[in-house]
Amino acid sequence: MIIRKGRFLIRYKEIDKDYLENFDFDKLEEKYQEIKKFYSFDKDLPTIRICFIYSPEEFLFFTGKEFKQNWMCAMVGYHTTINIFSPSVIEKFTIHKQESMLGTFAHELSHLFYGYSKIADLSLFNEGIAQYHRNKNCSNKINFNISSLKGGAPEYNYGVGHLIICSIMEHFGESGADKIIRFLKNVDGQMEEVEINKIFVQHFERNINELINLKGGIKNEFRKNGMYR
Repeated sequence: MIIRKGRFLIRYKEIDKDYLENFDFDKLEEKYQEIKKFYSFDKDLPTIRICFIYSPEEFLFFTGKEFKQNWMCAMVGYHTTINIFSPSVIEKFTIHKQESMLGTFAHELSHLFYGYSKIADLSLFNEGIAQYHRNKNCSNKINFNISSLKGGAPEYNYGVGHLIICSIMEHFGESGADKIIRFLKNVDGQMEEVEINKIFVQHFERNINELINLKGGIKNEFRKNGMYR
């Protein structure tokens, strides 16, 4: 079954009909506009297709990737598609709750805008910005200096990336998003780390670890699942 809700076109099964009828699409539209503003995007994305997935086999079929980690519940696909475990099965196959789906949609919308923005493909910032739009509250700390602005393992990109974006937004306020996007337009994923860090300092007036320290220091342990203790 397929239904249109504003700019969103959703593929679903009958079991999720009630969920869609009660879902706050106005709130999702607010998230969309908020993310669009963050990226300084001057036009709308094409129709966004949301494909509800009902099994690990369907996850493989629609994404081309095997479903191996239960912390993963969604992935952007070709053009402007969000593949996501459906409300009726998300708690069966993943660690996510049905009520967290709005945040997941925001996370994936951020990835779509990142891809359309013609900015540097730095996985740390791609995931960090997406996590920020999922959850803007980040009071956690980590216990090591940040070694790479390009990114690394998923747990590093999600957790450290989130902390970086929160730190920038808290320190610079409304101008933080503009600084982030201008930085990403002036670097290249093929650059050496030292060059990327140099450009970071030019845009943010301090290196990344100095910025993190302004947020309260480097304290707690960073865990392998990408969360903080």
